[in-house]
Amino acid sequence: MVRGIAIAAGVLLALAASAQAQVPREYPSRDLSWTRADRDKPAELEAREAAEAAKAETACDAGDLGGCAALGRAYRDGAGRPQNRPVAELLFRQACDGADPEGCFALGAQWRKLEDADTQDEGLIMLQRGCALGSAEACEAAAAIISAEKARADERRRLQGECRAGETESCDRFLFEHIGEEGELTPEVRDVLDDGCRAGSAQSCQRLGEAAFIEGNGSPENRIAALALFDRACERDSFFCFLPS
Repeated sequence: MVRGIAIAAGVLLALAASAQAQVPREYPSRDLSWTRADRDKPAELEAREAAEAAKAETACDAGDLGGCAALGRAYRDGAGRPQNRPVAELLFRQACDGADPEGCFALGAQWRKLEDADTQDEGLIMLQRGCALGSAEACEAAAAIISAEKARADERRRLQGECRAGETESCDRFLFEHIGEEGELTPEVRDVLDDGCRAGSAQSCQRLGEAAFIEGNGSPENRIAALALFDRACERDSFFCFLPS
């Protein structure tokens, strides 16, 4: 174990010494979306993975970018090396910066799993770069993301249109699936919710009331507008017969 930690530290120091090395992202220590390394592997499998990781490290040290990508996967998965995603990221960056398609694919896939939206966007760019360099997996992953984002945008436009037309269930779905409790109420969203509120969507009235109250810091004018919206929400659905704390 101590030797494994020393190896990881050595890799980090070597990568940090590179002019291209950057500070890796922060990774959650406990997250169900990340696969944890199996601590009860058979000894034979552990030995084989350690040998493969050592071979990849030798190749990477010799300038083989494919070896760097392979070593990154070993650290990412805890296969022959201690599981360490920041180290894996730096190795994937090194490989991708040198135009290795598998390094770009692995880097993009890893960044897409983080919650930060900007990092996810950068992850898609890395997948597209990996695709352009010849990684079929990167092409498939990028295409799936772009297709899903287009479908979500299409659904959002559909729900907005239906909400404006008076379909209150679409208003509620629009709020729940595309705005969320903390989502920003842009002028466009406010217009949609205003139409929905008039059409009978209690949730739309409630969200507009909360915005009027909070954004006005409780000024008399905003309190009056907010209370009127809260009353509308309560009239339409008793579930919303409450004031925000």
